[in-house]
Amino acid sequence: MDVVEVATSYDQSEITALAAAHIARDMLCLMRNKKAEGKLQAV
Repeated sequence: MDVVEVATSYDQSEITALAAAHIARDMLCLMRNKKAEGKLQAV
């Protein structure tokens, strides 16, 4: 999983960084839930 931010000079209110943090958190939670169910395979 990669999270890449756009040019910070255009993101003055830091909305992109906040959205990326929420998406990263959601992805980590989904990965944790799949691992707990035994569905996540080791890479």
